[in-house]
Amino acid sequence: RVKENADKVTIIDTLEAKDLDLYDTVLTFTLVKDTSGCFDVSKSGVVTVKVDHCKNLDYEKNPQLPITVKVTDTKGGSDTKTVIVKITDVNEAPEIDDQTIYVDEDEPIGSVIDTVEARDPDKDPKFSDITYEVIGGDSTVFRVDPKTGEVILKDTLDYEKRTEYKLIVEVTDGGVQRTANRRRVFRPSRRA
Repeated sequence: RVKENADKVTIIDTLEAKDLDLYDTVLTFTLVKDTSGCFDVSKSGVVTVKVDHCKNLDYEKNPQLPITVKVTDTKGGSDTKTVIVKITDVNEAPEIDDQTIYVDEDEPIGSVIDTVEARDPDKDPKFSDITYEVIGGDSTVFRVDPKTGEVILKDTLDYEKRTEYKLIVEVTDGGVQRTANRRRVFRPSRRA
C-alpha cells in the first residue's frame, strides 16, 4: 500500500522470492513493466515511488496499479509475476479559481450575485464536505453562504464612487483542515 501523492523514494514494500535450488540464494529483482511510471524496484526487491507526486498515484482514478516484476537467480533461472500496488486515499485540498464578475450597480441588497464553485478531487464524503468563508476583502459589502458558496450583496454598489470590490474566499473540505484561497473581483457596471 502507498498513499496517493506520495513523495519520491517512499518505500512501499520489499518483495520476497524463494529459489528451489538450495545453493542458489542470490536473487535479483527487475521491474519489467510499470505503465503508471510511478514505481521502481531495486535489485534486492525494494519497491519505491520513482517520481514525486506521480500523477497516476491518484486514488480517485487508480485505487490500485499493477507492476510486473522478474526475479532471476545466479544460474539464469527466472520467474515473472504481476504485483498489485494498492493506493490509499488522502485528503486533498479543494480548488477554486480567481475570477472577475461584473455586477449591475443597481442590484438590490440581498441579491445573489455570484456562486463560488469549488472542485474537490476526493470521492470520500468525509473529505469532500465543502464549506465557504470570507477571509478578506470587502466583507462589509458581500457575504458568502457557507454551504452553497452563493455570494450575497450586503450593501449597495456605486460605480461613481468605486469601480472594483474584492473578496477573498476560503474553501475548506471535511476531514483534515485543508483550504484553498482565491480572490473574486466584482466590478459594478452602470445601467444603460
